[in-house]
Amino acid sequence: MSSGPSTPTRRRFLATAATAAIAASLPTRLKAAGTSARVVVIGGGYGGATVARFLRAADPRLEVTLIEPKRAYYSCPFSNAVIAGLKPYSILRFGYDGVEAAGVRVVFEKATRVDPAAKTVRTDGGLVFSYDRLIMAPGIEFIWNAIAGYDEAAAEIMPHPGRRGHRPCSCASRSRKCLTTAWWPSRHPPIRFDVPPVRMSARA
Repeated sequence: MSSGPSTPTRRRFLATAATAAIAASLPTRLKAAGTSARVVVIGGGYGGATVARFLRAADPRLEVTLIEPKRAYYSCPFSNAVIAGLKPYSILRFGYDGVEAAGVRVVFEKATRVDPAAKTVRTDGGLVFSYDRLIMAPGIEFIWNAIAGYDEAAAEIMPHPGRRGHRPCSCASRSRKCLTTAWWPSRHPPIRFDVPPVRMSARA
């Protein structure tokens, strides 16, 4: 995703602070030996793409891999301007050329399984990535039929403006009465975690 102006902003400050914290938490043995630590980021939205780029900027030795199923990210912020016809749809589309140019390896597949013990991430294409640090930023998905009658088929007829990747202009062309409720059932995408059982003991 392309970067904005270099002027200080709250978002840029927070991203820099978070990146510094993650870089500082990498194993001491790797930093001492000068070995490239491996960081895997799941999700290429605002959070995932930003931290991936800032990590590489903070330490070019890091091997940063971004796993994202879609080749373009469509921003929900400012989509109201597109629905109202004030801005073209193109302002909402962001590719990953800038992320790759920053030295991040971008893999266009869906993360389906995380093994914290082995420190690996598996994708729907069968690829396996090892990591020293894992960053989860997969976004959310809708829980279909939580509202009676509203499923994926209904969403094609009356799309929700907040649905990531959905063309907001299709909302405007069909109806100005898009679904804009303050409450909407959603969850993070299903990713399997292979977490071994942990024995807990209580102390008096």
